[in-house]
Amino acid sequence: MLQVREVRTGRILGTLGLTAEGEVAASSEELRRMFEQTMISRGLTVSETYEWYTGWSNGYVEFVPVG
Repeated sequence: MLQVREVRTGRILGTLGLTAEGEVAASSEELRRMFEQTMISRGLTVSETYEWYTGWSNGYVEFVPVG
């Protein structure tokens, strides 16, 4: 599972995970849309998109693996 955190405050904004069936599980519709847009625009599979976000940050938010 990935926690989506605000870099400056550390506040958790949401989570992303993969189900046993390989589907994305997002804590909000906004995160799901962002994930799907990245997957489509980069031509990635669900698992490739998840790996792409693992550890990613734009300086404002970061995707941190937990668990």
